This record gives sequence, C-alpha cells and structure tokens, in this order.
Amino acid sequence: MRPAAADANLSRARTRDAKGRRRTDGIAIRHGFPDDQSGWRVMLAGLAQAQQRLRQPGRLAGMGCREVTKAVLFPARFLGALASGLPGGNAESARLVEASQPAPIGALVRAAFDWRTSGRLDDPGTVAALLARGLFPLHLAMIAAYRSALIAEGEAVLAGVLERWAETLER
Repeated sequence: MRPAAADANLSRARTRDAKGRRRTDGIAIRHGFPDDQSGWRVMLAGLAQAQQRLRQPGRLAGMGCREVTKAVLFPARFLGALASGLPGGNAESARLVEASQPAPIGALVRAAFDWRTSGRLDDPGTVAALLARGLFPLHLAMIAAYRSALIAEGEAVLAGVLERWAETLER
C-alpha cells in the first residue's frame, strides 16, 4: 500500500492549471521551462538554498534522508523536465539524468533516488563522498543546460541570471 503522501504527490503532478498546462510540484512547465515567474522563483530559491549545502556535503549528509534527497533530486527533476520537455517525477528524472550525465552526477542521482525510495541513507561517509563528488557538478550541469536552452529561446535576461549564479557558486 502506498502512503497517502505519495498519492497526494502523484495527483499534484497530474494536475493542470487554468490554461491546461501540466504542473509538477506546483510549477507550470512549458517545453521543460517553468512557465511563470513563480516557477523561476522556486528554481532560484532552490539554488540559493543549495549554495550552503554544496560547500558542506558532510554537513548535508548528517541532515537526514529528506534533506539529502531534496538537494539532489530537485535539480535532477529540472534537468529531466528540460530533457523531456515534460514535467516528470523523481523516477523518470533520475533515469534521464543517470543515462545522460557523467558518472559522479549519474551515480549521485541514482543513489538519491534509491535513498528516497527506501527512506534511509547509506552510511554517512558514503553519502558525504557521493555528495562531495556529484552535488556541485549536478547543480552546475542544471544551470548550464537551462542557460543554453534559455539563450536558444531568446530569454537572455534569465540566462544572465543563471550565468551569474553559476559564477557565484564557482567562487
């Protein structure tokens, strides 16, 4: 039997907004992009929250399964949405990212999906090592992918915001 929270997440992922666009995690998606300003705010807020965690993977590993998997699966869902053009859940996004990204990123996303599914983390040392190798590159890959796609869509201002964010993270 699935927990009620899983059913709520599934029904939320299948909802449509007033304009008939598919929504996921409360964000309308158009061709893999958040379709309104609130969607971009959610994405950028997630990046801001991740900045501290990117610099302290050992500390993040000690925060528990929910926080660790959120830090990994959030950018993975955005990469999955961009790759497929459709919003996707953790399973679909994890498969897409694992297949399309290099080892440290793909391995981290696969492990995070397994942790989310099981509800428990591996030993803290293993988790911290995976985060140290893959979390920063995962976030940079998401930023680079969206920046390129935004430039192709003529959204230079948003692409510039992401470029500046990447520069901030790399300092």
